[in-house]
Amino acid sequence: MVQQVGLFPHMTVKENIELIPRLVGKKDLEAIEIRTTELLKIVGLTDDNYEDRYPVELSGGQQQRVGVARALATDSDVILMDEPFSALDPITRHELQEELFNIQEEQNKTIVFVTHDMDEAINLADRICILRHGEVVQYDTPENIIKNPADPYVEEFVGKGKIWTKPDLISAADLMIVKPITISPKRTVLQAIQIMMEKKIDSLPVIDRDKLLIGHITLQQLQGMSNKEVLVQDIMKENYACLKVTDPLCCVLSEFNESTIGSIPVVDESKMLVGLITRSSLLSILSMQFLEEEVE
Repeated sequence: MVQQVGLFPHMTVKENIELIPRLVGKKDLEAIEIRTTELLKIVGLTDDNYEDRYPVELSGGQQQRVGVARALATDSDVILMDEPFSALDPITRHELQEELFNIQEEQNKTIVFVTHDMDEAINLADRICILRHGEVVQYDTPENIIKNPADPYVEEFVGKGKIWTKPDLISAADLMIVKPITISPKRTVLQAIQIMMEKKIDSLPVIDRDKLLIGHITLQQLQGMSNKEVLVQDIMKENYACLKVTDPLCCVLSEFNESTIGSIPVVDESKMLVGLITRSSLLSILSMQFLEEEVE
């Protein structure tokens, strides 16, 4: 599918779509007609007798839909699309991007899609290949390209701070403090208070010798205790707010909204502690992003 669609102006929509299977040697005319009707339904052209209309009678978006249908006509495993939506207005372009995404999900085709629009690539792709002077600079998932650009060229091409325009790609792992201050369950309450006062923190995750998160204690909880020789393991809270490294930004914000403590531990699949997100660090990261946007 090429940028300017390339529909034959003297052929109807139906004839344009049916031309391709005919050219590749398919002889069953009834099967071709049935497939054409299916394709028109897939691309959302089922009303107003579209199949009998000529390209000049269609809008740019409708012509592109016919182009998509024609590209699917031979049921190929791989479909090539060369900037097919670049000439369209933003609303029509968005509609066709959504349509193409749904088609790909339903038809399970491999689509090689050429575009200069990074937003379009991120919205549609499972993998993105960035080229410079005919050489592959980076081939990766959209998330990894945004978070870990291979070099300054990729970073500039993608756009600095691009991840903040895609909040669904931001996870707890991007927001956490690595190597947080922790405490052993064998420590006493007095020692726990001392650590918190020294480090200027109001809570501590409790981990065992294998660094598995087993509990949580807060300064407020400990200060009210008269016996400071009690062990942490005897008074730690085992039911506490906790985040996984893969939890998205919306889950992080929701957890803090529902929690009264100032920090939430982050664990991996085996419940090993890998980081900590505090209210202050979260606010600092978010506010720094807004400051950078204002400077730019």
